[in-house]
Amino acid sequence: MKIAILSRNSSLYSTSRLVEAGRSRGHRVRVLDPLRCYMRIAQNGFAMHYKGRALSGFDAVIPRIGSSITFYGTAVLRQFEMMGVYTPNCSDAVLRARDKLRSLQLLAREGMDLPRTVFGDYPDDTADLLQMLGDPPHVIKLNEGTQGQGVLLAEKRASSQGMIEAFRGLYANFVVQEFIGEAGGGDLRCFVIGNRVAAAMHRQAPDGDFRANLHRGGVASGVKLSELETEVALRAAATMGLGIAISMFTAVSIVRVVMIFIAGRYKLKSIKIKPLLPFQMIPDGTRINFMNARFFGSGFSAVLTIASIILFITPGLNYGVDFRGGIQMEVVTQQPADLAKFRAGLDELGLGEVALQEFGDVNHLLVRVERQPGGEEAQTAAVEHLKAEVVKIDPTAKVERTEVVGPKVSGELATAGILSVVLASLAMLVYIWVRFEWPFAVGAIVTLVLDVTKTIGFFALTGLDFNLTAIAALLTLVGYSVNDKVVVYDRMRENMRLYKTMPLRELIDLSINETLAQGRIGYKALQGIYDRIAAHDPEGAFTAMRAHLLDRRQSMLYRLKQMSDQARAAADAAPKG
Repeated sequence: MKIAILSRNSSLYSTSRLVEAGRSRGHRVRVLDPLRCYMRIAQNGFAMHYKGRALSGFDAVIPRIGSSITFYGTAVLRQFEMMGVYTPNCSDAVLRARDKLRSLQLLAREGMDLPRTVFGDYPDDTADLLQMLGDPPHVIKLNEGTQGQGVLLAEKRASSQGMIEAFRGLYANFVVQEFIGEAGGGDLRCFVIGNRVAAAMHRQAPDGDFRANLHRGGVASGVKLSELETEVALRAAATMGLGIAISMFTAVSIVRVVMIFIAGRYKLKSIKIKPLLPFQMIPDGTRINFMNARFFGSGFSAVLTIASIILFITPGLNYGVDFRGGIQMEVVTQQPADLAKFRAGLDELGLGEVALQEFGDVNHLLVRVERQPGGEEAQTAAVEHLKAEVVKIDPTAKVERTEVVGPKVSGELATAGILSVVLASLAMLVYIWVRFEWPFAVGAIVTLVLDVTKTIGFFALTGLDFNLTAIAALLTLVGYSVNDKVVVYDRMRENMRLYKTMPLRELIDLSINETLAQGRIGYKALQGIYDRIAAHDPEGAFTAMRAHLLDRRQSMLYRLKQMSDQARAAADAAPKG
């Protein structure tokens, strides 16, 4: 057979192993970058070209399409289907699985139990939307997010409203679901092939988090499903229309199934895994004295913060339409929108500040105009002038949506935006206080305030629009800032238990340096996991995964061994007697 594998990177381990497995059975296998495939659709047939050459004669195509290229990748897969090429997972099934909202609708239609979910667009409907959902806590997640990214937990209704407004400010599609507390931060992932469950695992979220994703620090272990669980997995796969289906699954179990098969077939004793880069970005034994620059760093940070506060007072922020009020219009064009042409034409109307922004794709344009002097009649007249000018600039353009934000609404948006940042900061304070100790929480909040003030100072200095999108950026900054601190604080807490007599400055330096080297240690642990798989010990591989790759407590054992070696070396070097 002649088989095509759609993958952006042929050196990826999963892709390369599929190639090796296919060729070992006598098949001709070729990896195709889906973004380099282009097609012709005509009445007399379909054609596909790749890097200047025609593609033909393929018997099957295996999609390995990343979430970032779903639209184009599934279009290429669909073209292969139209050309009569077999695929285990059709393009429609991939699209259904990538769309959380569509997946939930299909599963609910089949009568499958799932978390209560709501979805809406208009801001004025948020209160009723949350009423339909029920009492908090609520889970808010991006509709096409992966690996636990873009998933937030709101403990109170006000927090839910603030997060929803922040997501809307990013023009992101999202769903809101009830929080299933009975799960205890755990879930099941099932790998379905045809009409059977080939493998399954249980994932457990780390302490202090509700997301069980392995990329968020979750712990995985192999599990045998009950008859009811197996039936649910098979029904879900059938509903989504997947031939080789991942029913709420991650790549870890895929690797397990593939590696056990390949290791058994070829009697492999070891598997060599090489890093992506030919050099180490963080060399072994890194010992950077960060605390030596503490006075310079603190002083420089304080100067920037004071300057940011002054810039916030004068000249102040350039508040956008969301906060000052104004007109917002969504325009769709048949061809890619010419921003320069639109800007020149709309500026001639004399309506004041006009802001243009592409969103979604190059055919969608967002037009923002400041509020016009006068009442509603003046705003209506400005809207009509804008519509006429848009059609004049591009006759194919169509105005999809128009919103007029009044002073009262803009004031409410400003209050809600500021409140969301304050509440997020307070929530982080409480979280770190509970998880660690109050000095850690105070330190985190102080640095968080410095981060936020500098960002606001940057907006004031550059004159960029400060709107709901900026508020969402601040919330994102708060999340990333606290995440970095939690990682370092975890390491500091462990080191404080190990090195009780070590000076605090040296302990902080040690913790930061060890955090920098965390990826290197994880790579070595991954090699050990695959070695166990090659030795036909799948349960041992999962044990190693829990102990070495996913569980942070292994780092404590690693440092205990270091201490033991150091103590033994010191004892050997000490004078005898």
